[in-house]
Amino acid sequence: MGRKKVTITEVAKEAGVSLATVSRIFNNKDGKIKISEKTKQKVLKAAAHLGYQTNPFAAALRAQKTGIIGILIRDLKDPFLIELLKKVQQQVQSRGMDVLIGHTDYEETTAERQLNVMMNHWFDGVILLDYVAAQHPFVDILKQYQTPYVSLTGDASSALWPIVHVDDAVGMQLAVAHLTDLGHKNIGFVGKAVSGVEHRLSLFYQYVPSANAKFVKEDMNNSDELYQFINKLAHHPEPPTALICATDYIALKVIHCAWQNGLHVPADLSVIGFDDITEASEAHPPLTTIRQPMEKMAEKAVNLLLQQIQDQQEIDQMQYKMAPVLVERETTKRMN
Repeated sequence: MGRKKVTITEVAKEAGVSLATVSRIFNNKDGKIKISEKTKQKVLKAAAHLGYQTNPFAAALRAQKTGIIGILIRDLKDPFLIELLKKVQQQVQSRGMDVLIGHTDYEETTAERQLNVMMNHWFDGVILLDYVAAQHPFVDILKQYQTPYVSLTGDASSALWPIVHVDDAVGMQLAVAHLTDLGHKNIGFVGKAVSGVEHRLSLFYQYVPSANAKFVKEDMNNSDELYQFINKLAHHPEPPTALICATDYIALKVIHCAWQNGLHVPADLSVIGFDDITEASEAHPPLTTIRQPMEKMAEKAVNLLLQQIQDQQEIDQMQYKMAPVLVERETTKRMN
């Protein structure tokens, strides 16, 4: 049989104080008569001696707060989202709160089910990490429970606000300008059809109006498809001299596939990524990329969420765009 759970009454008896005094100490509530530090320590010592454990959810029901933030993340294999998730967790924990994570794996029904669990367990708020389709049923759940939430890194066109994301237009302008300044004219693009990334393809066509569709891979589904695409470019009579990739993860795969096809980066092909994940600086050669300010994005998202939770304030500004920067390393070079 398991050990019998110690009650607050037993703690009061052990400490030689009233039940009301123990309750006030455990719930950190002041009254007209102040509780001395000596009494507090006596109660805490008695609780530790008996092995008393507080019930966080019972306390949450009384306070209407749990100190827990839910995070829905669409892909635990995405290195950028994982790094951003860690920074969000650090920001939340630095404020004395904690997070519980739901992995949606691109599934709408999974997102809906996990969000229902969060709402039924009194989560104080939710951060939607790159899962932002406003027409999905789980958005109705947020509104039904009047749950504070912030969309982080998502597509602003979904109207799921407040939202914190990088300014993709500026990022693409930086990438194109960098390559054109190096003398590249024949520039291609490799992307992936997921929220927040596919928008970069439309921006690519906007800033590279002369782009040849043969040099564009819209949706990198797997390594075999990417290998075939790079192989086609390698045997083209006038191949692109540079590729812009929608993410660093894709860019690193492009470099590997280029090597498999006998192309050297950057001697034969310049490659630029987007995100600046840890692996970008550790790659060989180190990857030129567009850096997202992950620390600032995480801090802003958490601040906006806590503003809604603690101050019960509406957000004046619905969209917060963060400026990216170019990080020039060794995968891009000037044309001869």
